[in-house]
Amino acid sequence: MSRRLFAACARLHHKDRLIAEHTPGLRAEDQRFDEEPTDEEADEKLRRTRRRIFRE
Repeated sequence: MSRRLFAACARLHHKDRLIAEHTPGLRAEDQRFDEEPTDEEADEKLRRTRRRIFRE
């Protein structure tokens, strides 16, 4: 069961990456808001936070 689940997750992740490559800027973590900081460290921290929230 866990092998099948892992394989399904791997396929889903792969398909998600393909979609993200073909549609840049549509992912929530890539969208900018006016109140967001513009330096690279803050951007990376914000991306990690959004990914964590999305996964939860």
